[in-house]
Amino acid sequence: MSAVEKQQIIQAYNRISNWRGFLDLAVHWGAILLVFYAVYHTQSILLAILAMLIIAGLQNSLASLGHETFHYKVFTTRRLNSIVGGFFYSYPLGVPYQNYRQRHLEHHRSVGTRVDPDWGNYQGRQYESAPAVYRFFLGKLFGAFLVVNILALVTRKTPPMLMEKQDESPAREFALVAVTQLVLFALISVCFSWWMYFVFWLLPLFTLTSTLIGVRAWLEHNDPDEESGPDVRLFDYHPNWLEHFLISPCHFHLHAIHHAFPAVPHYRLAALKRELAEKQISYPCQDRPGYIRSLFSQLAKIA
Repeated sequence: MSAVEKQQIIQAYNRISNWRGFLDLAVHWGAILLVFYAVYHTQSILLAILAMLIIAGLQNSLASLGHETFHYKVFTTRRLNSIVGGFFYSYPLGVPYQNYRQRHLEHHRSVGTRVDPDWGNYQGRQYESAPAVYRFFLGKLFGAFLVVNILALVTRKTPPMLMEKQDESPAREFALVAVTQLVLFALISVCFSWWMYFVFWLLPLFTLTSTLIGVRAWLEHNDPDEESGPDVRLFDYHPNWLEHFLISPCHFHLHAIHHAFPAVPHYRLAALKRELAEKQISYPCQDRPGYIRSLFSQLAKIA
């Protein structure tokens, strides 16, 4: 098959659906609203505990859809991608949209190298042994992500979530994050109860959600050999339904093919992967089983 024919196949999957973009937006925020409604009106402790897990999965979904807007793959106009990506996906999660978009695109350019701004997400001392990995993610589960970033701001250092070199100051975006959080707090207070913002939004965000995203980020590109090149650090996973929801929503498990063809929207990646396999077109990728199995497999290698 010629390069032109291969490009034509891939090009057919680059189509963006505005309807799908609005559907993803409505379904995920609708689900979050439904969870808050159910907890508020049932006053069930068991449902409240389950709700925190569900909210964590939905927050991870918002992060994944925000990632889609980084690549301008949710809507056909860049402006609409940026508005929705900022105010509905990133700012509600405390993420400065433009800075993190810049960071993510640099990650694509330099994945698997030490200049990758996400290098610390999948390589480093915290992943050198199984006990170190357990300590690291246990710290995330108890809110270390929030503490580390706040300490960096207080000591006037660059928070780990931001790039060292930035095109512009993130101060404006942090202000937008603050305004968005105030709006969320106000809406939850008016529709439900003020304390639910802290218990069912902020608490899952800085504990469960941070941990789920951290585990996924480690497994996406980690290799015991720090000198391994990017071609052996790209993986597609085969998660079960629970892993889909909690760890890799919005087709995030198809991560290697996303790196190979970043212009393809998440809802077309599976079909593209099937067609490439049928036509025996390869791309840098290693297929792995589900995330939990892969997690323990990686831990066994560094035990």
